[in-house]
Amino acid sequence: MRNQPRVVPWLNYEEFFQVFQWLYASIEDHPDLVQRGIDRVLAWINRGRVPIAVKATMDLVELQLRERKQTHGTCPLTQNELQLLYGSALTRFVNILEDSLQKGYYARSMYAIADDIGLPRHFVQIRHSATHEEGLPSLPVLRRAGTEALQWLHDVYWMAQIRPDGVDSVSASTVEDLGILVRQYKLAQKECIRSSSEEQQEVAAKRTKTRDGLIVKIIEMLEDDTLKHSIVPVLLRCGYLIPTSKKKRVSLEHPDFDTILVSLWAPLLRSLDNSFNGFFLDLVTGIFDRLHPGDYYASHFPLSEPPTILRVAPDPEEEKQKHPSYLMTLTAWLQYFLVKCETSKNIFSSDVFVIVVEGALQHPCAYSRLILRTAIEKYPSMAKPLRPFMVFMETMSKLSKHEDQIPNDLAVKVDEVLERDNDEAMEKRFMAWRQEVKSTKKKGQI
Repeated sequence: MRNQPRVVPWLNYEEFFQVFQWLYASIEDHPDLVQRGIDRVLAWINRGRVPIAVKATMDLVELQLRERKQTHGTCPLTQNELQLLYGSALTRFVNILEDSLQKGYYARSMYAIADDIGLPRHFVQIRHSATHEEGLPSLPVLRRAGTEALQWLHDVYWMAQIRPDGVDSVSASTVEDLGILVRQYKLAQKECIRSSSEEQQEVAAKRTKTRDGLIVKIIEMLEDDTLKHSIVPVLLRCGYLIPTSKKKRVSLEHPDFDTILVSLWAPLLRSLDNSFNGFFLDLVTGIFDRLHPGDYYASHFPLSEPPTILRVAPDPEEEKQKHPSYLMTLTAWLQYFLVKCETSKNIFSSDVFVIVVEGALQHPCAYSRLILRTAIEKYPSMAKPLRPFMVFMETMSKLSKHEDQIPNDLAVKVDEVLERDNDEAMEKRFMAWRQEVKSTKKKGQI
């Protein structure tokens, strides 16, 4: 019997992951992002059932944010008020976790349930003290318990949820081995480019054979369903599709795309596309995952640094991938794919135009708008069907600049309307757009 699909209130994995980042952003450095995460969870609660761990996270984060805000207000909370709030939040945290596991006819000990789920026993003791004893635990104890509870939720619930499907099927050693082979390919292809003159035909043939052998080895290491966790992350590292030297990258000051990059990587990209039907889609998705700043409608260059997740040290490679020149060069690759998709220089057999433009529509940000403008410049017939999306992005970009002026309750309603529009009306627009693309293709305009 097939398992019934689980209904969740978030639109997709990307939204779920984004809310995780917001909730665990630094309250001192990014209180606005934390508030955004709280508002989004409230919107989820209004829409349907939300996992108890998500609710518990929101409760504890909201209390920490409230305490931070009250220190700057005219009516700060007293120590007793803070103790009551923390005591209530931690009691609720323990109760909702353990009540969900009381499934037998006879009630089980809270300590036994805590042991089963790996919850430290002192949370049960704090809950008992806050509920039954005359005096509440001290405020420092309650604050520390709140931070520990968030860390426990982070490690036990969120870390288990945010790992993408299939990530465990590709070991770190496999990815590193791929990286070595791709670096060897890069060096071999550089030699092929250098020895392409007629005087060196024999040498060129040997170097081409070496390069092609490396491509075969790379392909033999891959599987269709794990490309997005193996070869795609390798290709998108600095030093591969994106040059290590910032001088060789695209930027707002130097917008010209170096076609030597295409000569360097086209043989490998073409071979991967011929061997795996889903490679181009996975590559484009990987690019947009890096272009997309998290704030769907951000319009500023450079993008602001994403929030720091609780106790998660920044990854050096991820830090490099935040640089504007890295993001602009990724954008230039997609623009190149669009411009060349109907020429002899097209690398891919997939429907390049549809995949790239739909990716831009599904990941609205400053870089996506550049890609859509390129699509319209290349194919003027697409201006009309793409115009509603461009207007929508531009409007939301302007609104995002004044988001701090929107009351929280209104922000939640705006989120609900936007997400309902994304889920229903936007799907209709996508269908209409696809029909327009088909019609335009028949006329030979794409």
